[in-house]
Amino acid sequence: MIYRTEQYRVLRFSGVDATAFLQSQLTNDVAALSIGGWQWQGYCTAKGRLQATFALARTAADTFEAVVPTSTIEPLAKRLTMFRMRSKLSIEIATDRAVVLTDAAAEVVTASSTLKLPDGRAIVLMPQDDAATVPL
Repeated sequence: MIYRTEQYRVLRFSGVDATAFLQSQLTNDVAALSIGGWQWQGYCTAKGRLQATFALARTAADTFEAVVPTSTIEPLAKRLTMFRMRSKLSIEIATDRAVVLTDAAAEVVTASSTLKLPDGRAIVLMPQDDAATVPL
């Protein structure tokens, strides 16, 4: 079973300061994340109140993609952009990427990033054009 979901979207962080910015804003060690690796992350207020949780993938040396629920992606992007200040990075909702859920990750060959979950399931990030043939 493989299907594209609109319940989740991709938030992209890219630029020379992406690692340092995310390291200062998120709950886990972003700097330790290797290219192609994934981490579960949390974003908290200054008082420590959890605002969002999501999976974060490092897709290149200076690019990260987060799988965020559609209902919270815009407020999260807006809030993180407020703290960007002089950092050299862009924070954007990646309309060129699709989130695909599957119970057989081996079937998805065009995927550039795959987060393996228990029981053989996976979250796959792929180009929107490639995902167009995957059913909703």
